[in-house]
Amino acid sequence: MNERKWMNETPVTEEHSEKHGVSIWWQKNDMGGGIVFMSSVATKQSDGAILYEHEDGPRIDVCEDYLQACRLVDGFVKWDGCSHLTFGDERGYLHVCEGYSFRQLTYVLRRVAELAIEHGDLDFCAEMSVALEVEDVKG
Repeated sequence: MNERKWMNETPVTEEHSEKHGVSIWWQKNDMGGGIVFMSSVATKQSDGAILYEHEDGPRIDVCEDYLQACRLVDGFVKWDGCSHLTFGDERGYLHVCEGYSFRQLTYVLRRVAELAIEHGDLDFCAEMSVALEVEDVKG
């Protein structure tokens, strides 16, 4: 996995969502505005520590260092709304422009999940349908 270097000396902020089981680290990009971010599947422990998914050869393990965590999505959002996103660890790059592209991407992911529930005969359909309920992004 490639360790990401931050763009500047601005402090990095971590936001953890227990509800969604993810952490997002972000910082303001002082070179032209916008933000740079990383995200990972993460679980908060009873002692307050956060453990991140970590790929250890063929198995998924956990680690305490977010720089060693498997990436969910990372990238940057520029001042003009153009965004460069990487899904996973360097495998899937996507460039989206402005807010409408985020709406399109969100629609496609949501619709694919609905189609899988409707036509997929999959074990995870009940969990997936709960995930599609309207809810806050934060939390």
